[in-house]
Amino acid sequence: MGARTVTVTRSDLRGVLAAGLAASGFSLSLISAGFAFKVGADPATLVAFRGVVGLVIGIVMVRFLTTTCKLSADALVPLVLTTVGMMFINYGYMGAIRYIPISLATLVFYMFPMLVLCVSSIVERKLPSALSGTAFLMAFAGLALALGNSLGDLDWRGLMLALVATVGGVMLFFFGSRTAKRTSISLFTLYSQLIILLIGLPVMIVLGGPNLPSGTTGGFALLGICLGYLTGISMQFFAVRLISPSLAALIFNVEPVITISLSALLLGDVLSLGQYGGGALVIGSVILATRATSSD
Repeated sequence: MGARTVTVTRSDLRGVLAAGLAASGFSLSLISAGFAFKVGADPATLVAFRGVVGLVIGIVMVRFLTTTCKLSADALVPLVLTTVGMMFINYGYMGAIRYIPISLATLVFYMFPMLVLCVSSIVERKLPSALSGTAFLMAFAGLALALGNSLGDLDWRGLMLALVATVGGVMLFFFGSRTAKRTSISLFTLYSQLIILLIGLPVMIVLGGPNLPSGTTGGFALLGICLGYLTGISMQFFAVRLISPSLAALIFNVEPVITISLSALLLGDVLSLGQYGGGALVIGSVILATRATSSD
């Protein structure tokens, strides 16, 4: 029997490239936030700032990709809940990296695919597959290895905020899929970023903002946040149009690898060998979880 021929189209290659750029963009935005915190910024200001950038992206997308600004009634509730999840991620992730290393915050956040597996099993009233169970055990073993020796030295606020971001990831997964079926990506981007901005601006003011980063470093940090967020949102949109969601999700999983590598290279956020080993287990578990989800 002859070997099976696998055809890779130009669209597939563009989709893979777009997914890789999306992951890189989100990593760049987070690393830039780390620099911004060093020169005077605070999480509330950066969340509001990213909301402004996201709203501009949404307006441009609606202008060129759709003919209406009307949102269907059945999309309103899932869109709001998805946006709440996004805000949990924004405030949780941004807040966490002020108190704990970016690498550890990233590892805690990327536990959300495991929680999605657990919640899915409960909702569907079925036992997880062997692949899902293996991914779940790998993730917790990796997190225990990454956090175990340093847990007593870590600021509990950073860990709690990272867990808030993890809950946001679960909400984004569940309610985001419902939103995607009921509205366009253009309208979702427009209204989700508008909600984030309408909430983010008062929160920023109540917390004493705006506190923008200062100096040349601050300027480059804001530029990195803008470019990273713009690249992440736009390339993610193109990726899911060009390749299958399962393949896109698998490629998006390089984001923690890029983030951990850049945080070590640019911010001196160096972990121990054991912590990197734990991180490898967590990232491997996310890849397994992606395969388990796509095969269900």
